[in-house]
Amino acid sequence: MTNKIDPTSLILVGILPSIRDLEITRLLGWYRIPLHFAPKVINVDFLAFFQTAAFGDEQRWKADFYAEIPGHKLIPRSELFKDEPKQPRAGEEYFKVQIGQLQSLQQPIWVDKW
Repeated sequence: MTNKIDPTSLILVGILPSIRDLEITRLLGWYRIPLHFAPKVINVDFLAFFQTAAFGDEQRWKADFYAEIPGHKLIPRSELFKDEPKQPRAGEEYFKVQIGQLQSLQQPIWVDKW
């Protein structure tokens, strides 16, 4: 893995709805995308992470991190979160996107610039 983004790199932007999701991504090395919300193209080079209002006034509404994508697979949510077997979406399919080391962007991309 190179972690170098060039002009021909395919980049997908994923939403981090909570700080917990950032911690899962950072510590466990994967990001989840529900199949019914997944884009048509999931085989990309990099994943950038958009931070929502849950990140507070200073960290919300921007993409601050990215990671290289070595692969992905489709699995039920219950395999992602084995400690939540009774969760209502436990049987739904999700893409488990493997990520490389989480990197900080040199300059965050704020939502008002997109």
